[in-house]
Amino acid sequence: MLIVEEAQNMDIQTLEELRLLSNININYEIMLQLILVGQPELVDKLNKPELVQFSQRISIEYHLTPLDFKETEQYIHHRLKVAGSNEIIFQPSACAALYYYSGGIPRLINNLADLALVFAFASEKKKIDWNIIVDVISERTTGGIKRFEDKICLSSNVSERTEETEKLRLAILEETGVDISKALS
Repeated sequence: MLIVEEAQNMDIQTLEELRLLSNININYEIMLQLILVGQPELVDKLNKPELVQFSQRISIEYHLTPLDFKETEQYIHHRLKVAGSNEIIFQPSACAALYYYSGGIPRLINNLADLALVFAFASEKKKIDWNIIVDVISERTTGGIKRFEDKICLSSNVSERTEETEKLRLAILEETGVDISKALS
């Protein structure tokens, strides 16, 4: 079995070579099973006319959809448990904020949660609340990447921040059912 991760980055010639490798059979037994894992761009690539023979050989395909809020919360706690933590590090407000900003996409959840752990460590905090997630988002958006363009990001201006915080509270409440006002500090 050969598992290829980030397969969307493979060029057409390499994918065709993989197809040829999959032709190796002994006494009608398949000797090589291929598993391609990739972003949605992989489907676009496999639909190209040059790869029609390759795509005809695909017997199973699966698209991972974004997690819902409860799954996001469980995912965060599970990853921490596997890493050896027995404590709830991410408060419900932090999980709600992570879901709001990540849209339930595991790769984004991982990235934002990892940064939140770094921010918490630097601030010598043992628990992560929504404020730390907002700080991570603020840091991520100052670099120019507009990944969270359609989401509410809090400004550093104190008078604007109060109004934006209420908008953020309502947005998170609507998407997750969690009211971060109980955790406002």
